[in-house]
Amino acid sequence: MGDIEGSAAFGEPVDAIVSALDAGRARAMASVARERFATYHAIGSAILARQQAQGWGSQVIKRLAADLRMRFPDQTGLGVRNLHYMRKVALAWPDPNCAAAAAQLPWGHEIVLLDRLPDTSQRDWYAAQAYAGGWSRGALFADRLPAPDSDLAQRATRDPVVLDFLGLAAPARERLVEDAMMDNLTRTMLELGNGLAFVGRQVPLHVGEQEFFADLVFFHYPSLRFIVFEIKVGRFEPHDAGQLAFYVEAADRLLRDPASHAPTIGVLLCTGRDDEVVEYSLASTTAPAAVATYTYDQLPDDVREVLPPEDSITRAIEPVDGP
Repeated sequence: MGDIEGSAAFGEPVDAIVSALDAGRARAMASVARERFATYHAIGSAILARQQAQGWGSQVIKRLAADLRMRFPDQTGLGVRNLHYMRKVALAWPDPNCAAAAAQLPWGHEIVLLDRLPDTSQRDWYAAQAYAGGWSRGALFADRLPAPDSDLAQRATRDPVVLDFLGLAAPARERLVEDAMMDNLTRTMLELGNGLAFVGRQVPLHVGEQEFFADLVFFHYPSLRFIVFEIKVGRFEPHDAGQLAFYVEAADRLLRDPASHAPTIGVLLCTGRDDEVVEYSLASTTAPAAVATYTYDQLPDDVREVLPPEDSITRAIEPVDGP
């Protein structure tokens, strides 16, 4: 901290503080990852021992998942799927002390390594390279490797599995998952192209004396219309459609030029454990306060041409849909 205190210029100590915070967070996340790995390894070892004692037909994992759900109702990382992977971790690294690199990676990276590489030496090599180079999960087996300054450390601080392991409150986890969903959805929409331009994220909409924020807003140049996305982690509730309708109407009045722009489209994307719901809203040109709701196949043809298929939208959020 001497470097921070020793500088007289305002900018330099701020930069030093930011660097210190980043380094501290990275160390904290690495420590959390190691503890999470050790805990998951212990759970996997316990599952293996129980299966060996009771036999493969004893449904050890299903019963354990049910018991853990009762004990930890707010944690989503203790389901059947993750317990199977914890068992795989214990099989892949019988001695957890021999998994130094893998133990410092996010859980999603470990799952990719377990799924793609049956050979222990290959797994350990990729784990070491991923940790040393800061590779993202998608870069593990890419043809071209990213630069060493990739965002592995930054992603770790927002990893929903880390937050779940730490037992942080559900709303905090949901906000981070929503952020990841917005990242994926933005990338998907822009990759599809078709004249789409990104307007903004958390776009402010001033209605009366209050300020509201639309999650994502795009503009489609060929049809000259705005597209408003609202994203919710959890099951669809009737009031969600009403909220989307409100944002569509607000965007239609505040952002759209009635003389040249087509009516605003709204897309509500809700994701729960077992389903994804996509709800579409379209501001009416004949009744400014009215917003109609459709399923994708009911949308008018000229509107459907603006949007990607529904399955493209839901696929964009699958990797961050929670364990």
